[in-house]
Amino acid sequence: MVDTGPLFETLCAYQDVMRGLVALLVVMTVLLVFSLPFLEPGTGPYAIAVVDIVLLVGAFVVVGGTSVVCARREP
Repeated sequence: MVDTGPLFETLCAYQDVMRGLVALLVVMTVLLVFSLPFLEPGTGPYAIAVVDIVLLVGAFVVVGGTSVVCARREP
């Protein structure tokens, strides 16, 4: 099993909250995907959408990685 320290011990106690966060991230991604066809490249809203994509991917990686580590921990 994965040897985790006190940080993951604390984070794994919040797995229910992480599931809610994943649901929120999915809703935000769906809204972003539906709005992208209406944005013109080179405009301010398009730049904000690109930054939002980067933030959403980063959040998915962090929450997903934490969930995988928590799933592999010893109970």
